[in-house]
Amino acid sequence: MNDKKIIIEINDLHKSYSSGHVPLEVLKRLTLSIHHGEIVAIVGESGCGKSTLLNLLGGLDDPDSGKIVVNGHDIVQMSEDALSVFRNRFVGYVFQFHYLLPDFSAVENVMLPFLAHRFKKKEAREKAMFLLSRVGLEKRADHRPNQLSGGEQQRVAIARALINDPSIVFADEPTGNLDERNSKEIQELMWELRDQYELTILLVTHNLRMAKVADRTVKLAYGRIDTIENSQLKG
Repeated sequence: MNDKKIIIEINDLHKSYSSGHVPLEVLKRLTLSIHHGEIVAIVGESGCGKSTLLNLLGGLDDPDSGKIVVNGHDIVQMSEDALSVFRNRFVGYVFQFHYLLPDFSAVENVMLPFLAHRFKKKEAREKAMFLLSRVGLEKRADHRPNQLSGGEQQRVAIARALINDPSIVFADEPTGNLDERNSKEIQELMWELRDQYELTILLVTHNLRMAKVADRTVKLAYGRIDTIENSQLKG
């Protein structure tokens, strides 16, 4: 049994979207708890609600009903300003498409979230360089995204996600556009960073090898939790 603190608690969560005259139910009365330091993989068929769930937990979308408590904060009840502070303080995001700004170097892309809130360029650059060294890219810091491989760009995106010292990282198909070798390297890197920074990581993935080594795998089907499996590889 996991005796670590619960850092994400979802209770009776429901989300639907309009589809013509009929609402399309994406998530249906979903309840789940995530513990501090866990890596949890969310898997399932396309359209089962995986990315919607991640967006709701990160405060990027609003549920129709239900409760989401993240790191002690009831984010469903937060104002937009409070949500913005919450996202910047507690959450890092890694997406399938890394969304690096093409006219900025790797180190500048990593610096941006830090600069947006603290306005100390020297401190931001030092921290960004440290994170780039942590992901093995210190020698590529001044390269722009089009000068980096897909795997390198995703490493930059991971470094950027960590710049504000988040407690939680939400990753939506972080290896979706990578080949097998780069996928394995990104997976290993994320696991190392979890251990180093005591992160909680929720990742949506179709990569079954990545899901297999997560602490738990939550399979969604038709907007509900179908199964929850503990890793057979831990310990």
